[in-house]
Amino acid sequence: MEVSTCTSACEETSFCGWTEWTDPKCSGRCGQSTTMRSRELVLSQDASVDFLFKAASDAQCRGTQLEAVPCAQAPDCALTCSPRNCAFGDWGEWAAATCVGLCERQRIITTMNNECGLPCNGELLATKPCPALCDESEDCVLSSWSQWTDCDATQQGQRFRQRKVLQEPKYEGVACNAPLNETRACNVPDPVSCRLAAWSRWDACSK
Repeated sequence: MEVSTCTSACEETSFCGWTEWTDPKCSGRCGQSTTMRSRELVLSQDASVDFLFKAASDAQCRGTQLEAVPCAQAPDCALTCSPRNCAFGDWGEWAAATCVGLCERQRIITTMNNECGLPCNGELLATKPCPALCDESEDCVLSSWSQWTDCDATQQGQRFRQRKVLQEPKYEGVACNAPLNETRACNVPDPVSCRLAAWSRWDACSK
């Protein structure tokens, strides 16, 4: 029996986690104000990061988070300023889960603060882990073409027809990569597909 040393390569474990927040950029105007910062989901081999899940190195790990934060205190504006505070709208519904296993919901700033009002402080886009639903992917579906529009008596113009998207693709479904509108000159006849007649009767068999 002969023994030799073999080498093997194990697949590295990656961690899907958030990057650091970007540095907020403020306008430098007087009074209190609000600015935005963001961070993204990326794959990393650093196990010390605050990760959402473990994955292979070629796994999908995508997502963006936005947050409104107050700027550092700026010089006071005129004392005659009437405060108008920043206000968030309600959170939207959680979106359906992606194959990555994340759900998102969003809200908007409905009122921006003025120079002496209180700024907003909170997220505009929230993310949470959700069960992946890749097995429920659906392809895009197109309707049938409409009838061609009428041409005038001179037959010199253009005619049109259109169709619409009946169902948008879901999750990893195939997108509709086809035109929704067609134009054709009025003096060009419609194409006619080849059609075969029915078979004739069999001839009598020879003796």
